Amino acid sequence: MNSTEDHTEAALGSVRIRFGKIFLWAALFRLLFLVWSWTPWLAEEQSGMSSYYFRQGYGLAAGYGYIGSEGEGSHQLKVLDALVEQQGLHASAETAPPLPKTDIHPEMLHPPGMAIMIAGFHRLLGIPADLPMQMAGLLMDSAAAVLLCWLVAQALSPQIGSAVGWVYAFFPPVAYGAASSRTPEGMMGIFIIGATTCVWMAMFRGKNRWLLWSVSAGLVLGLGTYFRPDYLLLPVALGAGAWAMSRQFWFSMRNLVLVQLITLAVMLPWAWRNHELSGRWIFTSTSTGATLVTGLGEFKNPWGLGGADADRGTEAAAQGFGSPWSAGADAYFRGFFWRSVKEHPLGYVKTIVKRIPFALAPPLDFGLQNPFKTKSFNDLRGQEGEDRYAVVKSQFGHTLLSYADVLAMSGVCLFALVADLFMFWRERRRWGLCFFLFSPHLYALGTHLLTHFEPRFLLPSIGFLLIGYGYLVSLRGGRKGGSKASTSAPRVSDI
Repeated sequence: MNSTEDHTEAALGSVRIRFGKIFLWAALFRLLFLVWSWTPWLAEEQSGMSSYYFRQGYGLAAGYGYIGSEGEGSHQLKVLDALVEQQGLHASAETAPPLPKTDIHPEMLHPPGMAIMIAGFHRLLGIPADLPMQMAGLLMDSAAAVLLCWLVAQALSPQIGSAVGWVYAFFPPVAYGAASSRTPEGMMGIFIIGATTCVWMAMFRGKNRWLLWSVSAGLVLGLGTYFRPDYLLLPVALGAGAWAMSRQFWFSMRNLVLVQLITLAVMLPWAWRNHELSGRWIFTSTSTGATLVTGLGEFKNPWGLGGADADRGTEAAAQGFGSPWSAGADAYFRGFFWRSVKEHPLGYVKTIVKRIPFALAPPLDFGLQNPFKTKSFNDLRGQEGEDRYAVVKSQFGHTLLSYADVLAMSGVCLFALVADLFMFWRERRRWGLCFFLFSPHLYALGTHLLTHFEPRFLLPSIGFLLIGYGYLVSLRGGRKGGSKASTSAPRVSDI
């Protein structure tokens, strides 16, 4: 073996060690959050939305099908959940209690990714799916830290990539979301980072491999969309980023169209099933209409709308719908949204403007049950008719205490954004490359600013926001933030 081969082998070994360390420490940090969630030490309990996913998963395991209900069927799913979680029932068609024949409907509120995964773990292992799901999230997001490190190292520099990997590994909101929350947002990071990485590879791996990597990007994103459909149109943003980076419009659009078509093809079974049941091609969710209206009701508004799911339930019932999440109610609320916007366009613009501070500095949760928090903003609004800004103004001191934990994360995210802007300015000669790396987070910001915003919606793309921290760390370490952009992907030995 000559000296060049020795050098290459040593470099590869160094890369493996670095990736291994990031994965290990990310996993340990997430394990810490997981263990904390089992203790009574100010750890949040399982959310109602998380419980809903698990009831659906156990319903699948029991042979009920992918169903929803607002009455007796819902009660039966709760009974089944208690039998599995508290009494150790191994749910199956033979062991589960019979499901009521009425008051159930095919579920279209969410794609079935979480439910299928929960049912699969339960049937395979014969135990409650909580711990397997949490361990899966822990491992998937630890791998996401490594993949983000690799992508940024390829795109900017090995030093920046390594720093970003460590920042993501120890960022509390993603650690909590992946290992403790038992919700799909925390499991989505690997899919969004993975799809972005595949698009990068399609741009730089030559004529013979672009097709393979573009198809891979669509497959990865399609699988992730079964967990949350928010990112279904991410290829549009990635295509714009690829164009800015490569300056090759048709090449970028070719990749974009292919990735988008593959993503839609992966979602086609879900859309076909919904079409057969409702007569509509629903690739995402029947919650879209109600969510749009909830977005109009987030703040004080000219329509007098409330911002809670219960408000949509009342409105749906008044229109004769059994659920605000049914296909019929979805179509109704979509029409209501557009009529409302046309009626008060300035009111809609104001709702977008009021979301901007929460989007630029998202107050992300990391599982702390703040002892000073006695009421949420929604509680205060429901009882006193105030929106979030009015609550902050009238109860500033109490708000600081009640939300000190999430406000701290808001500050961390805001500083990350400032660091990103500094990186864009310093790397302005290759702004297109920076824009490509930031495009998944820009997509998340744009789609939720225009519709309905909750901080947790940004978790899948938050890793790209954190790149600015890696850039600052690399500068402090005495290295210039990145080497000159090249026309081909750097060799793995350069990492």
